[in-house]
Amino acid sequence: MMMFQTLARVMLSGADTLKIECGACRRTVEWGRAQAFERLGPDATPREVCQRLRCSACGALRRARAWV
Repeated sequence: MMMFQTLARVMLSGADTLKIECGACRRTVEWGRAQAFERLGPDATPREVCQRLRCSACGALRRARAWV
């Protein structure tokens, strides 16, 4: 059985950050572990993260790219 990545499994330290870039306008933001868990939930998968976010600069939906 294959293990799925979730925020809780990859963001183990309080110092870890989730970096998010808009694919349309290239705006980049960083969220700390607590902020990422609060906004997206610790069980969010990479696909869910990218599908749920809307860029606050240009309004693009589902164009995010995220990494830890």
